[in-house]
Amino acid sequence: MRRHIETAVLAAAFAAVFLAVVYRPDRPVFMGEFNNIDGSVYWAAIARAAAAFAVFGAVSLVYVGRFLGDKRIAAFAAASLLTALAATAVVFAVDRGLLQLYNLPTGPNEISDKMMAYPMRETRGAAAAPVVLIALGLGILYGLSRDWVLTFRNRRELALEKVRADAAFLRSQINPHFFFNSLNNIFAITQRNGDGEAGDAIVKLSELVRYMIYEGNVDRIALAREIETIENFVDVCRLKFAREDDVDIAVTKEGRINGSEIAPLLLLPFVENAVKHGIDSKGRGWVRVSARVDEGLLRFRVDNSKCGARETVRRHSGVGLENVKRRLELLYPRRHELSVTDADEEYRVDLALDLEE
Repeated sequence: MRRHIETAVLAAAFAAVFLAVVYRPDRPVFMGEFNNIDGSVYWAAIARAAAAFAVFGAVSLVYVGRFLGDKRIAAFAAASLLTALAATAVVFAVDRGLLQLYNLPTGPNEISDKMMAYPMRETRGAAAAPVVLIALGLGILYGLSRDWVLTFRNRRELALEKVRADAAFLRSQINPHFFFNSLNNIFAITQRNGDGEAGDAIVKLSELVRYMIYEGNVDRIALAREIETIENFVDVCRLKFAREDDVDIAVTKEGRINGSEIAPLLLLPFVENAVKHGIDSKGRGWVRVSARVDEGLLRFRVDNSKCGARETVRRHSGVGLENVKRRLELLYPRRHELSVTDADEEYRVDLALDLEE
């Protein structure tokens, strides 16, 4: 919504500036052969305003973020110049049409009767190319400034969110040593009683909590460690079902998982959400998790069934997923693509994430 408002305000500003330049109700104004006597100058001004705004908007609102954000300078220059040339060509075509529509001279040395009738007239430059080039320069300056402001705002918001998260964690945490000592005591009891399954559950839970408490507060962590945490989480989820239920949850990984880094706890919420909504209380349903890294690009996909839990499915995209989306915007601006497919019988999340700084 904010983007649409910004675009509308800029477009209105361009139109107002160009019309103000030629609007003189008390005296004749000529821009080339276009004039305010027959009104042709206003249409010519609007054509130049539209061309200038098209170049300015494309460069500042699209090209700067899409190309310069990824340091693709050659692509940025090519796209900007092509847009400027196209806008200039459109203005020339519109000018030609307006000259014919208002029966104005089209030759280079011809002078209209209106121009001869008003020797005391105000004149304005009619060339389209300088207007487009100025718009191109202003677009680059505005786009770079806008991108810097957005980056600064995202970094500040990310820092504030981290402070709030740390404060909330300090308010709510129990003593980690006490917690892990208690888990060790319970684990010892399960071993003494020969309950291997409960012991495995405690070990997996301990690893999960240890990851969240001690490793989840850093800026980056090994991707392999994040995937390992997902596997531990899946193992813990399987333990709630009987062996004969044969819960269908699969995790696959390919490519250069080792050696890559990612923000911690970024992928786990997608899997947690899928298990919650993809497996019912009797172990029916399925979840598929896949992670692949090629040339620094992570492709992470989670598919799950809906299991007939319709009311729950309506709330499928909960607070946890919204938080992850916000973290992606803050941590990986212009470096990720997230798509969600909500079909009748299944739900899919696809995440493409550029892991290279």
